[in-house]
Formats: sequence, C-alpha cells, structure tokens
Amino acid sequence: MISSDTDTNKLIEVDDEQNNVRDLLKIVFMGDSGVGKTNIMSRFNSDTFSSNSKPTIGMDFATKTVQIKNRIVRLQLWDTAGQERYLTFTSAYFKDAHGVILVYDVTNRTSFNNIGQWLKSCREHTDRDKTSVILIGNKIDLDATREVSEMEGRDYAEQHGIIFMETSALDNRGGCIDTAFYLLVSDVIPKYDIPEADVPSHIKRVSGVPLDDALVKGTPREKKGCC
Repeated sequence: MISSDTDTNKLIEVDDEQNNVRDLLKIVFMGDSGVGKTNIMSRFNSDTFSSNSKPTIGMDFATKTVQIKNRIVRLQLWDTAGQERYLTFTSAYFKDAHGVILVYDVTNRTSFNNIGQWLKSCREHTDRDKTSVILIGNKIDLDATREVSEMEGRDYAEQHGIIFMETSALDNRGGCIDTAFYLLVSDVIPKYDIPEADVPSHIKRVSGVPLDDALVKGTPREKKGCC
C-alpha cells in the first residue's frame, strides 16, 4: 500500500498543445451521490469548487495534461453518477480504466458502508493487476460531524490492498487533492512499463516512467488480496 507521505510531489499541469503527448491515462470516479466526486474533479482540473453542485446524471468528462517527473501524460477523467440505479450503467465506464477513485463522505457512514459495493463492481470490470485503486474519504473540513474515522478508512484500504487518502475538495488543505492524484498516477505508471512492441495496438497504455528512487530502482511492492 502506498503511503501519503509523498505530499511534496505534485503533478504539474502543462499545455498539451505545446507538448507531444503520447500517453493517455483513464481515471474513473465511483461512489455514492453527494460524496463530492464532481468537486474533487473540478478542484483538481480547474481549482474550482461549487457549493451548489448537482448530482451527476450518467457521466461527466474532463481532461488534464500533466507532467510527472520526466513524462507528460493526458489524464482522462470520468465522473460517474452515484445513484444506485446507475450502477450497472456506470460500470461500463470501467473498460480500459488505468485508475479508479472510490470516494466516500467522512460525515456519512452509509457512503462508507457502500464502498464495498462500488469496489466489487470495480473488481468485476477491471484487471486488478493493471488497474490502480485509491480510496478517498472526502469532506474532512466537516470534521465536527465526522462519522467515519481516518483509521477506519485506512484499515479498509489496507485490507483490500488499495491506496488511501483523506481530502477536502472545499479547501484542498495541504494540497490534498493534488497529492491523491499523484499517488494514483504514480501507482499506475509502473504497471504499464512494457516495451511498445510488446503491447497489443488496441490497448491504451502508459509507458514506463521513472517516478521516484524506489520505483526507478524497481523496489518490489507488496501484493495484497482484494475483497
């Protein structure tokens, strides 16, 4: 499991029109309605927040081109509906996903309890060896009404072998939103460290990128079970 201690590392936004972007990284948001998925995406993508954000119907979409160490990649962000009636519909968006962001509201225990259902859908529609997953506990700015402790979220992530981060899309304290995306992207890229010639042409991929000393040196990561 990746620690969030790398909060000094950030994804740097770049102008894709001035750079030769070869690699696409598809990231899908999942979680109950109202947990803040849309605001997490807008905070990361355009540094904005809307207190009147309405529930996503079906799917919303955005892109952002970033530099991570010495590589430039285009992030394709898919914000999916959180209502249960859309679960089957939104599962189709998992196809070819490199990363999945599971979000719950730390002030809403039901949204945390439902993470198991979202993770199950994720596991059923992705290659768990190739798709990175981060669990985000959002709305820590509302700590006075918290119903889910940080330890509960961290323990759940540890149990299922996924990354964990708590955030506030409202104030992005400590650059937490940026750090969460950095953790996810830096976990994805080594999984696609495959020579171009060995990759089937129909598979969208991210080339190998040296991220930090541990990854450059090929330090093996502990494999954990899932659900």
